[in-house]
Amino acid sequence: MIFSQEGNQRESRNFLEKTIHQALNEGHGNLIAVVHDDKMLIDETLKKLRGGILLDKSIDLQMLAAEYNSQLTEESSLKLRSHADLVRSMLNFDGITLFTDQGRILGYHFIVNNNEVKAENIQGGSRTRAYLALCGMESIRACFIKSQDGKVNFHVK
Repeated sequence: MIFSQEGNQRESRNFLEKTIHQALNEGHGNLIAVVHDDKMLIDETLKKLRGGILLDKSIDLQMLAAEYNSQLTEESSLKLRSHADLVRSMLNFDGITLFTDQGRILGYHFIVNNNEVKAENIQGGSRTRAYLALCGMESIRACFIKSQDGKVNFHVK
């Protein structure tokens, strides 16, 4: 992890978990993919996705939370809260929100390329097909789906 102080790391992780949890409760369905924080693997993943909005600069909520915890200023609080609101919004767009395993948000609203989806014997909608395709991608470390009807699945490699 990127934090040397265990307390800050735990508080930062708790903040990230709380932000994601709030988004999942607000949303009509969510799809999250986690890729290793490695440029080559990120690029490999992006080749299998289309559309979406790739951020010019990733959002590192853990770093922002650690900054707030160490500074405790109004500015660091506002910066953290505004980015958390943005991430919650991203998580509730249709498509995939892409995280790294270090907690950085790379982009959102991605769709899996059609050639990555094996449509054999799959019951469910496009979100389910995309989730199953993500589960099969070597570059994906973990993926999560919450369907519109509330069913939840989580896959970790």
